[in-house]
Amino acid sequence: MKKHSQIAIILILVLFSFLLQHCASQQAPSGGPQDKTAPKIISTFPPPDSTNIATLSEILIEFDEAVDRTSIRDQIWMLPEPETPLEFKWKGNKKLRILLKDSLEQNQTYLMTLGTGIKDYRKNKLPAPFILPFASGSRIDKGEISGRVTAEDLEDIFIFAYAKDDSFSARTVFEKKPRYYTQTDKDGRFKIQYLRPDDYRVYAIRDVNRDRRYTFGVDWIGIPTDDVSLDSLKSAFPDLNISLMLEDTTAAKVLRARPTNQQVLEIIISEPLNAEQYFKVSLQDTLNQTPLQVLGSELSLEDPTRLLVYTAPQEKIPYEGHLETASDLSGNRSEKENLVFRFSGSDKKDTTAFRLLNSQPHKDQNTVAYDARIITQFSLPVDSAAFKNAVRLRWRDSLDVAGKWQFHSLSRPVFIPDSAFLRGEKYGFHLDSLQLKSLFQQTLSDSVFDYPFKTWDYENLGEIGGTITATDSLWEQAILTATTTKGEKKYEIITPTGQPYEIPFLPEGGYFLKAIIDLDKNGKYSPGSSFPFQFAEPYQQYGDTVNVRKRWTTDGINFKFK
Repeated sequence: MKKHSQIAIILILVLFSFLLQHCASQQAPSGGPQDKTAPKIISTFPPPDSTNIATLSEILIEFDEAVDRTSIRDQIWMLPEPETPLEFKWKGNKKLRILLKDSLEQNQTYLMTLGTGIKDYRKNKLPAPFILPFASGSRIDKGEISGRVTAEDLEDIFIFAYAKDDSFSARTVFEKKPRYYTQTDKDGRFKIQYLRPDDYRVYAIRDVNRDRRYTFGVDWIGIPTDDVSLDSLKSAFPDLNISLMLEDTTAAKVLRARPTNQQVLEIIISEPLNAEQYFKVSLQDTLNQTPLQVLGSELSLEDPTRLLVYTAPQEKIPYEGHLETASDLSGNRSEKENLVFRFSGSDKKDTTAFRLLNSQPHKDQNTVAYDARIITQFSLPVDSAAFKNAVRLRWRDSLDVAGKWQFHSLSRPVFIPDSAFLRGEKYGFHLDSLQLKSLFQQTLSDSVFDYPFKTWDYENLGEIGGTITATDSLWEQAILTATTTKGEKKYEIITPTGQPYEIPFLPEGGYFLKAIIDLDKNGKYSPGSSFPFQFAEPYQQYGDTVNVRKRWTTDGINFKFK
């Protein structure tokens, strides 16, 4: 009897172990080729475009494969939103029941949307939102707005559409959930459908806190170029382009300051600063109120939130400093009280050797653009006065090229010629190290540096031509950019609308083209603002890659703004 009991216990343990291995967790199957196929919806109840649905207690969704149940959080919504939250119940991992607690409105088109965050156990996501339309009345509204969002990161972007009724204002996007919204696909394209005839304002929002409202400074926003009107004659509005941005009205402030050695002070700023400005810094010790000489300053080339201040040798005593001016990338200027800082001096010596790290154009380069700038980069900041005496940019080895040096960065001086380089000509950048000194008076080890280069031969370049037209007579000026398909180089012109344009001197290859209507004629794109509300400037991206061949004009690249 005892023996039979032991056998029974062993069988129970084996069975329990088997169940643990096969039933305890739900996970992706192992082995075989990797699954890269996104899940699909194969059936729904009610079917799409159903009408005269007076009552509805649940919606059924069936997938073609097992879905990660946790991924549906915040990824399923119904429009208009019911007052009582939806409830979800699963049958296995493929069939989902969505329970409705509220009655349907009369004569209303509803949209049940499944977002792109829904994924299978291999983390394959829905490629685009799935929309199930149905109506409580006899017809389904067919209004549609479509377009594309431009952003560096196209993940989790929503499109909000607000009907411009009597309650609508510029603050509505901050305070109310939109009655209609959807998501973009992985390429930024969107289509918000089944809209009633009305006037709409459409925003693109990266809803970081997922409350279906715009939170300034937290969420990213895209401002439209105009409002959209839908009626019985025009039920669709295509090609609404929106560019995403993070609005910023908060000025930068100093977080802390610390020396990296006895002649370099690093000031940490709360946000990136505009590199095209000169910084004035004053320092004094707090014991004797003796000024500490500031030799120069520049933003770090690697991190624009770090301002490097070069000083006379410090002592190991407390100092106080003040940064007199600072503008961030949005042009916000800092208050004086936010630019005061304190630090303890250092007696650590800097052992960095003074070296030329890089020069552009490169030595013996023979494909230099006619509008190129000469860029030099050093291991230490340069003495700008000594630098000007030590360098020459020459044409045919004897004639100096007129221009000016910019020292926004003392470690990376930039020469801007007064006029374009001549085509197919030889130039040379010469540097006399006997005259050149760093800001700390070190000299270079070599005596002379010669960097010859040659500009493009015209025969190896091509052009892009066309016209930019606008139906609005006040849209008089456009900005046109051609960017290489690898994003390495951008060419830009400003051109009148309604006249032929030409982007000259383009190396052979593929380009992406973008046209902007420069409404304020300031030569750059204005993205609008949420409050006070201001529309963004209209822009279009050319639909195809434009290929350039040498000795050839790729013509007929036209843009039409309506």
